[in-house]
Amino acid sequence: MLQPDRRTVVVPYTAGVCADLAKAEATLRDGTVYVQVVTLGGDPDQLDDDTACPLVGLPSYALARLPEPAPPGAHVRVAR
Repeated sequence: MLQPDRRTVVVPYTAGVCADLAKAEATLRDGTVYVQVVTLGGDPDQLDDDTACPLVGLPSYALARLPEPAPPGAHVRVAR
């Protein structure tokens, strides 16, 4: 969702229990805001032997910023 400042995009995403947000970035091309969200799983070597990391889709949100305001009527497309 493009925010009123027309530079900030709030992006919903889902990830597993041991996953972390690696990147959320936005670019503007031809009047369309493209947002990319990347998550990475946890390092299995850093977990205790009895720790489970189910791939449950936990909902979360990320912020991505455009370098300049999007034009009025811009569409937002999210790549996952």
